Amino acid sequence: MGHSRRAVEYGVSEDTIARALAAFLRTLRSGNSAYDRWAVAKQQDAMTNEQKAGRVLFFEKGGCIACHLPPLFTDRSFHNVGVGYDKPKPDPGRGKILADLAKEKGVEDETAAAMMGAFKTPTLRGVIESGPFFHDGHAATLEDAVDFMLKGGIRNPNVDEKLKVRNVKPQERAQILAFLKSLTPEPKPFEKPKLP
Repeated sequence: MGHSRRAVEYGVSEDTIARALAAFLRTLRSGNSAYDRWAVAKQQDAMTNEQKAGRVLFFEKGGCIACHLPPLFTDRSFHNVGVGYDKPKPDPGRGKILADLAKEKGVEDETAAAMMGAFKTPTLRGVIESGPFFHDGHAATLEDAVDFMLKGGIRNPNVDEKLKVRNVKPQERAQILAFLKSLTPEPKPFEKPKLP
């Protein structure tokens, strides 16, 4: 029996594949990270002193908390940090989507222009496993991404007002990176599904 005939027999389609993938992704959890054990379970030794210092910097001097709110470490909103504004045609992001929707409805959307270059704030849960970073892979490493944000991104007409240059010392940068790593739980193996 050929693969395509077997696929039809078992109900395999674009829709069922998408549903199966979505169901699997919903089983993945980023809980029980060092941060969770420290913040929720109150295990004082779950985070290192460097990670604890990085947490304070993240919440205060680094200003990261403005967009990366616990417990998911995202505000689920859209922000322009200037990614791509060093290229001739930066990706318009959310602004283009809003402008297209307004055009379809035959109305004007004042927020569309302000949202040009804005992208959804990603969660920082499991961030060490998700490179390259930003919507276009602008930053190859987590270190590059942190440096980009600490330097205030790339200035442009729509850059988010929350994004500012943060003058941190090399040791403080290392502490912020250590804290970010505390948001990723240890890898947990999962059982491979049995296929029909």
